[in-house]
Amino acid sequence: MLSNGSLARVCLGVGTLSVLAGASNADTVTVTLAGSHIESVTSGGVTVDIDHLTPGQSSGEAAFLDLDGFGITAADGRNLDFYFARSGSAPNWFIDLGLWRDTNGSDADFFVFEIGGNDSIQVAPRLPNGAYGQDVSVTGWTNTGYTVPMGPNSGQRAYGLAFDITDLRDTAGASLAQNALITGIRIRSASVDGASFLAVDPNPDPLAGLDGDGSVAIVGELRTWHPIEAVFQGPWARETDTAPNPFLDYRLEVVFQSPGVQAFRVPGFFDADGDGGDRGRIWKARFSPDRPGTWTVTAHFRRGTNVAVGTLGTGTPGLLDGVSTQFTILPRDPQAPGFLSSGRLRHDGGHYRSFADGPHFLKGGTNSPENLLAYRGFHEISDAGGAGILHKYGPHVSDWMPHDPNFRSNVYPADGRGIIGALNYLSSVGVNSVYAILMNLGGDGQDVHPFLGPADTGFNRTHYDTSRLHQWNIVFEHAARKGIALHLAFGETESANENWLDGGNLGPERKLFYREMIARFAHNAAIKWNLCEENDFSVTKLEDFASYIAGLDPYDHIIAFHNHTNDFSDYNQVTGDPRFSATSLQYTSGSVGNQVETLRAQSAAAGHPWVVETDENAPASTGLTDSNTNNLRKSILYDVLFSGGNIEWYLGWHDLPLGGDVTLEDFRTREEMWKATTIARRFLEDNLPYWTMQPMDQLLANETGSYGGGEVFAEPGTAYAVYLPASSPNATLDLSGATGAFSFRWFNPRTGLFEGGDQTIQGGGSLALGSPPSDTSNDWVALIEKTDLTVNAPTISASAGGTVGFFLEPGLQYAGRTFFLVGSSSGTTPGLALGGFTLPLNFDDYMRITIEQANGAIFVNTNGSMTAGGWATSRIIAPPGALAPFVGMTLHHAYALIQPLDYVSQPVEFRVVP
Repeated sequence: MLSNGSLARVCLGVGTLSVLAGASNADTVTVTLAGSHIESVTSGGVTVDIDHLTPGQSSGEAAFLDLDGFGITAADGRNLDFYFARSGSAPNWFIDLGLWRDTNGSDADFFVFEIGGNDSIQVAPRLPNGAYGQDVSVTGWTNTGYTVPMGPNSGQRAYGLAFDITDLRDTAGASLAQNALITGIRIRSASVDGASFLAVDPNPDPLAGLDGDGSVAIVGELRTWHPIEAVFQGPWARETDTAPNPFLDYRLEVVFQSPGVQAFRVPGFFDADGDGGDRGRIWKARFSPDRPGTWTVTAHFRRGTNVAVGTLGTGTPGLLDGVSTQFTILPRDPQAPGFLSSGRLRHDGGHYRSFADGPHFLKGGTNSPENLLAYRGFHEISDAGGAGILHKYGPHVSDWMPHDPNFRSNVYPADGRGIIGALNYLSSVGVNSVYAILMNLGGDGQDVHPFLGPADTGFNRTHYDTSRLHQWNIVFEHAARKGIALHLAFGETESANENWLDGGNLGPERKLFYREMIARFAHNAAIKWNLCEENDFSVTKLEDFASYIAGLDPYDHIIAFHNHTNDFSDYNQVTGDPRFSATSLQYTSGSVGNQVETLRAQSAAAGHPWVVETDENAPASTGLTDSNTNNLRKSILYDVLFSGGNIEWYLGWHDLPLGGDVTLEDFRTREEMWKATTIARRFLEDNLPYWTMQPMDQLLANETGSYGGGEVFAEPGTAYAVYLPASSPNATLDLSGATGAFSFRWFNPRTGLFEGGDQTIQGGGSLALGSPPSDTSNDWVALIEKTDLTVNAPTISASAGGTVGFFLEPGLQYAGRTFFLVGSSSGTTPGLALGGFTLPLNFDDYMRITIEQANGAIFVNTNGSMTAGGWATSRIIAPPGALAPFVGMTLHHAYALIQPLDYVSQPVEFRVVP
């Protein structure tokens, strides 16, 4: 058994191939292992390095299984933990080699590693014409000393043997020539139940061991907010190297500088061949530029023992140190998909995050499955003894589209379509955040980690699987393009997981883990770093972890930690600490709204308002199911949102087919809640300045107490949203502190529609809400808004012409301010991002006309100044035929106060009739 992941040399005394004509004593074979990975094989005094070995691909009559019965066809490779396991009684399996010809003379060509036995096999070549040669018996397996930790043969040793092309026979029984061309190998055995295969590579990498030339190229779409990579040709290395370790003993820092603006210092990383391989000379830094113009990129490269986690500037300069180039970034594309149009999501000092070039962000996401990344399409993925499931997301394969990215597993007959399709589906139903644990070894799933192997060894803890991390980034960047934020947790609550790295301390292993995750993924626009699930670390350790992460992350993504159910004591200790900008609450439904309000008030009073996010709804055994949406909508969803919080849904601990915390395969099982959450979120986004509003439940009286009673979210004097879980004709809203006219509408949270028309009411007293327009025993939202913009006509005739008048009344405090009234013929959502505000109009040709012809003959006084009373009037005077292109359309109008831009109005509408 290999210990501590160190390199070990194990002798394989390959037995005599006694059944072969002329067979003699076989050469001793020595295997060098790094953890469970084969690094080299020595036969006859000649070492074949891993760079000159290639895996076959097993297939054929025999059925090969993983833990849950899904077929494996590509398990062959250098990792002994990933063997194929045969099921049933079929004696044959086949190994496809493509077109293979010997490249190493008389030395051994083929290496087979059997798991759990010392059995006889028969081998035969597949010839270019498809025929198989005669079988030859091969015996003499030798114990490698390595014990496999997983699979149906868990706990058993790996055995190995080697043979040569000339040991094989053609169809007539003659020995194959040294330069014979074959396309595969057939292996027959009645007893071997698991093995893997390696062959000498017929096309060895001619660049193996050669360092790059120190050059750098900028790759990607060179546009504001799009991900780009600085790709350096640096020192050649393998992900398994230990002297030096490419992850720990090199440090790449890349400075991205635009003229006159603070520079971004971005951690770089070893990326092997740059395309998902495991060896090469590519080093990268990923970046998302925040402005157009000419940028300069400069590398700072050091080497030395543990230099990656040392202090800045330690070590000695390396090959890439000082390498620099310039590149030009184009302006942002407002039509770019997802977050690429709106920029980086950041904490703006309030209780929400906002995009740098877009609106505020209100989270409505999924917190399950926590092991989202335990997906069989990833490189060398395995279950190390946890939940016993690797995700397929089979129901979502059909959601993958031909233009989407894809990748392929080297272990399973699976690719990226399931997980990419799942993101497509979630985006289509409005889910805008997903949760994923980045390392759960020792926890529930034991199926997600970035390391070369799952065994608890020092080698694994400091060596990373470049292939799998390349695939993770494909998934994360696709999420950004679909408008889905990433909630990334570094670990779980189980003691073994918490102590996996440095015994739970901030030592070199944990520092390297944080550095690798930030270097590879922090360029994505929308990330929340979560230090741990259900925190058991001391507050001092949390502060140390957060400080280290903040020092590495050049983009200042928010940092949080998760609590045990209803235990908020750790939050009380870090209130006001600028290292923490968000919560990750686990709660029971009856208390969640009050706790959101308490943490908002507590953090604001301490001078550092938190983004209050509710991420796990207890009890864990239930969570969100396929049948409790109606209850949770009334008891949790609106309680959280109207208390000023954000939400993710935890899906409970359920076996398949429903699935839950670690087993979910089909996100459609919770579609009712995805749609309900999207309705609630878009109600706030489309109708209210929710980021400036406050929970004010004290204004509501006489409602029923069902589901904890009603909720009020308000901007006093301007807007009030009242949620009634069970409507009551006796409910009243205190508007004594508000003056002027207000509009009153009923919103149906089950359909996402306003019903019953508008009413105009007056502030200054108690408003009786009365009964909603239908289904009076169900939940409703009453929306009361100050009428800061009114229109005096519902229609205008295109053929006859006419006049439409607007009355603008933002209030006395805006007296003298400059306004600009514009229109849209294409609706009010998603609206037009203006700095930190969203004008509730879509940009189109009609808006362009209203801007270009402002204060003209048709658009009269649409750009002017508010009176001393804080109001203004505008008109559209349309001569006959002027509005003919818009017949049948509804034209929406709104205004903004500019110089500075700090106010946008609600939209009003009229329809153009013939």
